[in-house]
Amino acid sequence: MWLNLKFLSWLVLIVGAIHCQAYVHHTFVVKETPYTRLCGTKNILTINGQFPGPTLHVQKGDTIFVDVHNQGNFNITIHWHGVKQPRNPWSDGPEYITQCPIQPGGRFRQKIIFSSEEGTLWWHAHSEWWRATVHGAIIIHPKKGTKYPFPLPHAELKVDHGKTYLLRLINAAVMDILFFAIAKHNVTVVGTDGSYTKPLESSYVTISPGQTIDILLKANQKSDHYYMAARAYSAAPGVAYDNTTTTAILEYNGNYTPSSPPSLPNNLPYFNNTNASISFTTEDLPLYLETPRHGTKVKILKYNTTVELVFQGTTLVGGNDHPMHLHGFSFYVIGMGLGNFDKDKDPLGYNLVDPPLMNTIDVPLDGWTAIRFTANNPGVWFMHCHFDRHMTWGMDMAFVVKNGKGEWWKQDILAIYDETIFTGGAPNVSDAYTINGQPGVLYPCSKPGPNLFTKIIIKLKVDHGKTYLLRLINAAVMDILFFAIAKHNVTVVGTDGSYTKPLESSYVTISPGQTIDILLKANQKSDHYYMAARAYSAAPGVAYDNTTTTAILEYNGNYTPSSPPSLPNNLPYFNNTNASISFTTEDLPLYLETPRHGTKVKILKYNTTVELVFQGTTLVGGNDHPMHLHGFSFYVIGMGLGNFDKDKDPLGYNLVDPPLMNTIDVPLDGWTAIRFTANNPGLSNY
Repeated sequence: MWLNLKFLSWLVLIVGAIHCQAYVHHTFVVKETPYTRLCGTKNILTINGQFPGPTLHVQKGDTIFVDVHNQGNFNITIHWHGVKQPRNPWSDGPEYITQCPIQPGGRFRQKIIFSSEEGTLWWHAHSEWWRATVHGAIIIHPKKGTKYPFPLPHAELKVDHGKTYLLRLINAAVMDILFFAIAKHNVTVVGTDGSYTKPLESSYVTISPGQTIDILLKANQKSDHYYMAARAYSAAPGVAYDNTTTTAILEYNGNYTPSSPPSLPNNLPYFNNTNASISFTTEDLPLYLETPRHGTKVKILKYNTTVELVFQGTTLVGGNDHPMHLHGFSFYVIGMGLGNFDKDKDPLGYNLVDPPLMNTIDVPLDGWTAIRFTANNPGVWFMHCHFDRHMTWGMDMAFVVKNGKGEWWKQDILAIYDETIFTGGAPNVSDAYTINGQPGVLYPCSKPGPNLFTKIIIKLKVDHGKTYLLRLINAAVMDILFFAIAKHNVTVVGTDGSYTKPLESSYVTISPGQTIDILLKANQKSDHYYMAARAYSAAPGVAYDNTTTTAILEYNGNYTPSSPPSLPNNLPYFNNTNASISFTTEDLPLYLETPRHGTKVKILKYNTTVELVFQGTTLVGGNDHPMHLHGFSFYVIGMGLGNFDKDKDPLGYNLVDPPLMNTIDVPLDGWTAIRFTANNPGLSNY
């Protein structure tokens, strides 16, 4: 995020478990509330006076109603990120796409229909950049009488040694992809974007804006305090960038003498780590690029058609990753690769056996991602990049699915938005990152003191040996974030309201708009451990917030804790982009034409399978892009470096067990391919 930005970026770490019955009514009151952070007090826009906003607990298949009362001074809409809303696009949230904004003094009842989603999703404002402070988590529990597709975690943190914990990660950052890790612990990814996945163990997790990831954490380390940390990713060279790390504490219960300070994750990727992409331009790049037309691009889909989308990342005009999000659907990510997508060769490698189901997928810079979905949800569904500035610039479109049979903190956010629109430049770095609204101990006015654990830092208590589910949401407006827990690994078990293959990691990367569910095993020595998050940026020479936000993981029991707790030593550096190499060709034009004004709209036939390939670039200051698709989850079937090769890269598609997401990071100089089915009629933004 950006230092002088008028709001805080935050990584949501959801703890606890509450059940919800169908047809429950909630009231959301939009109002300005005074909050004190970073040595100052200011009014921010909130829901019910809470920052982050209320967490909604539902069971799979529930329908709930939310009455939104706008007591603020500006228009507002609320989007239920990753919820497919079958045949109900008018409650999806994108203003002027599927509904008019709720005016000041007005109210609107939104019907939220949960269908196949299970795991972690989130809700956020979908007007201007108000989601910087207006957002919250959605926890979708299994139906009564059903179980998790993995051993039941002991809790969702203090942890007990030897037990396994489910962590739900949500990247609520507005602009940033994030890395997340827990010091000295791996995690297992078991879900993404409200769908379960094949378990995948990793030492860290990368999560794009708008994505959710469910991870399992085994508390199998020495009892102690460990930092969970997150930092942002950026592949944009030369751009001012926040390379700080936000933290929280993983604390083992029991009698022991904790480390002082807690360990920081040492495996968080560097902020510019983009191994999955290589920047390129083609030989036939035109000397003059035509200005895009004004308007919204709309694609009409026939009901129940299968839609395959291939997102191709490029480096033109400043390439970046793009977390693409589809409203109204989940999609299968069937392929991902480096370079240009090769339509003849790359599909041969698609994962058509067990691709992940997602609603947000990252399209790497200079790479591609292929997704498929069935257009079985009639209506208008928005698809857009979940970097808010990119959506503001026009990186969005809508699908019209035909009917058919079957089914910034210290300043004013609005002023930043207006300035960005007027100047065309990106905002400055954020003032701070937060975990559940708290920046932690590493920021100004956040130094340790008598009120450290009650005033300015989030504290999760765990029993040694138990497993906890953490739900992460990157609500940051602009930043990808890394997250880790000191001396603990986590297991990603879900993303974007879908479960995934468990993936153990020492940190997690989460893009703006992404949600990630992780399992945390409280298997370390009983102590206090920092959980930490920091932003990622690969833009060299750009002003950047390289701070780290922290929280505490505290083990229950009788022991003398470390002072201070351990910080994760595996959080990637803010510029860790090993997955990409930026370059331009000799024939890069001196003049690039101004894009046309308007919104690109693509019409999809219902139930068609759509494959998108996002191609990241480095032109005009490239960067990653967390792309979010409204109305759908999608499978991330491929990702790679360089230009997507349509002939070769599809040959390597993961068509067996691709993750299901709704927000995916498109890395700088790489590509990401996703697939989803256009089975949610309506207008979907991405």
